[in-house]
Formats: sequence, C-alpha cells, structure tokens
Amino acid sequence: MHDTTARLYQAAAQLRQIHDIAELALALAVSQQTLRNWEQKGLSKKGFQEAKQVFGLSIKWLESGDGDMLERLPEKFSEPSIVPTHNLDLTQFALQRLGLANKHIITQIVNNDNMLNTLSIGDIVLIDTTIQQYIGSGIYAITTPNGNMIYRINTFQNGFLMLIHDNPAYPPEIVRPDELGSLNITGRVVGKYGVVAL
Repeated sequence: MHDTTARLYQAAAQLRQIHDIAELALALAVSQQTLRNWEQKGLSKKGFQEAKQVFGLSIKWLESGDGDMLERLPEKFSEPSIVPTHNLDLTQFALQRLGLANKHIITQIVNNDNMLNTLSIGDIVLIDTTIQQYIGSGIYAITTPNGNMIYRINTFQNGFLMLIHDNPAYPPEIVRPDELGSLNITGRVVGKYGVVAL
C-alpha cells in the first residue's frame, strides 16, 4: 500500500474508528475503486483535499509523515485569549477573530449530535447566508422538514451529493441530481465557538 494512503487509513482509524474501505469511502464521498487506486498510486490531489476537509489532516503529514497529523490552526488562533465578559457580544467577538463582516453572518446553536466529531451540542456556528447553493466540499446549514440541520456536503459520482454526518452513528444521505432543487441550503458554516468543558 502507498505510504500516503496508509497514513490516511491510520488517521481514519484513530480519529473516527473507521476500519474498512467501505466506511472510509462513505466518509470521503468517493468510490471504493478510487480508494483502491490510491492504495496503489497514492492519494490524488482531490484525495489530499478531502482528507484535509473531512478529517482535518495535514497535507504535509499525509505526504511525508513529518510534522503533526492534524492541520494547525492559523497563527491568529494559536494563542488563547482572555476576554472580558462584561458587555461581551460573543458573536461579534467571534466574527472579529475570524475576520468576517457581520452583515451576512447569522448564528445557529447546534442542538443535535449528528456532527459530533466536529460540532458539539451547544456550539454556536457562524453561517454565511450569501452562500445558498453548493459551491464545493464544506459544512452547510440546510432547512429540512425537521428544522434547520448542519451537514457536511461532498460531491459523489455522476452529480450526486452526499450529506455526511461527522458522527459515524448516522449514515450519510444521498441527494440525486434531480433532487438538488429541493435542497434548501440557507448558508455555509464559516466558523464556530462553544463552551469548553472543564
């Protein structure tokens, strides 16, 4: 097996308890044949990007095994901040830290565990409402008959989209090309903040 793919399997097992090719293919929204190709030839450019997006892996680590397994946060997030709590608008603070404008950003409290490996119940996500269609792999807010939900969306084969729950207890959902018009995307998640459990 190619070294880059071996590291991908190692990380998937360690971070998400994914131990077989079918589970990994679903998580990455690729076919099992694509994974077999990567086993022989190494990860493709798309493979590196999907591994980074879905698992937060460092491309440098995937390529060479050097450095940290997980992508480091940008420098502006690396040092913890002490924030005065009087008159504090947490949303405004988060927007400043993320370098975002307030005009088109809304917040939503995570109220279910479908994204448990990425988002915890009680986390607040910042949603860019100018993005109301699928523009590439990422985490999106979607209005469903059961209320607002957060999903990771990846492309699949033949124009299909895969709605992925980062919590492996929930199976992914497939959206056919003819169903894309009924996919009510309300925005793309661009950041989060939450309570640290002590």
